[in-house]
Amino acid sequence: MIGSGPSGLTVAHDMAILGHEVTIYEAGPKSGGMLRYGVPVYRIDQDDMDLEIQSILDLGVEIRYETPIGEEITLADLRRENDAVYLGVGLMEGRSLNIEGSELDGVITAIDLLLNYNLGYKVELGKEVLVVGGGDVAMDAARTALRLGQATADQQAALEETEARAEEEAETVSTALDVARTAIRLGVVDVKMIALEDWDEMPASEIELEEALEEGIEIFPRTGPNRIIGEDGKVKALEVIQVESVFDEQGKFNPKFKPGTEEQWECDTLILAIGQQADLSVLGGAEDIRISPRGLVEIDPETGQTSVPDVFAGGDVAYGPRLIIDAVRHGHVAALGMEQFIQSRSLNVETKTEWTELPNHVMFENWTRLERRKVPSLPLDRRTGISVVEVGYSESEAAEQGSRCLECSVNTIFDGSKCILCNACVDVCPWDCLKIVSLDMIDGDEQYRGVVESFLGTSLETYLVGNPDSIAAMIKDDVACTRCALCADRCPTDAITMETFRFQETLSLGEPNEEID
Repeated sequence: MIGSGPSGLTVAHDMAILGHEVTIYEAGPKSGGMLRYGVPVYRIDQDDMDLEIQSILDLGVEIRYETPIGEEITLADLRRENDAVYLGVGLMEGRSLNIEGSELDGVITAIDLLLNYNLGYKVELGKEVLVVGGGDVAMDAARTALRLGQATADQQAALEETEARAEEEAETVSTALDVARTAIRLGVVDVKMIALEDWDEMPASEIELEEALEEGIEIFPRTGPNRIIGEDGKVKALEVIQVESVFDEQGKFNPKFKPGTEEQWECDTLILAIGQQADLSVLGGAEDIRISPRGLVEIDPETGQTSVPDVFAGGDVAYGPRLIIDAVRHGHVAALGMEQFIQSRSLNVETKTEWTELPNHVMFENWTRLERRKVPSLPLDRRTGISVVEVGYSESEAAEQGSRCLECSVNTIFDGSKCILCNACVDVCPWDCLKIVSLDMIDGDEQYRGVVESFLGTSLETYLVGNPDSIAAMIKDDVACTRCALCADRCPTDAITMETFRFQETLSLGEPNEEID
């Protein structure tokens, strides 16, 4: 494994369980990847993370710290010495703005700020900090700057990849917020963020925005960077410009600016939270590993396999910035792909399902009145240094919030042979989830067609010609359903039952397959 981030650690865990010897090569002094270096320490309990990682090492996994791949040890070396190699190097470099003045001292990327802060290095930001980026990254940059004793303002630059922008920008916004909050913890008292988007367009999560505003970060939407102004080689101000629109008529990211609205905002430090990119020097010039136009390692998403059979990849370096849980999933997928490659056999996954009727399923009294409560956090005057902001629920609070779960594994099951079309279930539903309609009112996909035609014993078109409204169907909005069981309770013929769904997957190797590289 190259890299000990969430995806690499997941692969190491799974491969160790499968009986393989696993060695992780980590360029830094600690494991965790971006979870360790790119997420501010006030957001994650480092001790808890260490315990999780140690549980993986206890499986027999070896980590070689401060061992970068690319020079003294190359990818080619690892491929010769191992049956398979996994690339989990993440996106450890920040993107820069292609505008005048971007080379000035005092212009840094959000990733560089967070890396230095998390490694315990002294970071001098000055008194006024600007964070550029509407993502959570920009917010984090501004809050980090405050903690450094300086002020920051962030704006999010236009991302070049339109299709991937939604998820990536949400992560970029998250990073920006982290940086802004980190600035606060560094002692900065004047932290500003700028974002191209308006409030309702900004991809930052609502809770991230709330916490940034609570901590005193000023956010200026519909504001973009125009040029960076310097003096004696150091940043002095950012010239901003107002944004006319962010998206074009087709809904694509294509910012338009308002000429004549330029103004200069003074700053000591300008933090760019506009995206991340991979350092692909780890590949050592390997031309047989294909790289996408976005600068990511191309893989088969079903196996994590790259264009080179014995090299696999996952996490941000293959998918772009995603959530931590996404990286974990990528690791699980790649581990199965690696096992299949090493064994030269296909993997068979057998899924056993079980439905259990719940005749007494009910939601407790007044359950709809329970409010969602934010996770308790430290008071604003105590959010300094490396203190974790979220203190967690108490046992009673956790139990109360857990009781709000709607248990999506519980489903309403309909037996059409018992239904008498009395409409009682439709009437009693408090969320208007149910409708009874004739077949000619439904436009479904191939799966719908297959189910209906199996029931009818003939093609849907043939049936509708002579019987346009003689058979009805129940339509349910499963997203709106709260599993309250009122429909099942009201049904006079027991045509509706509440049942829980469980499944178990069993993995086994198939016969040797010569087609597997």
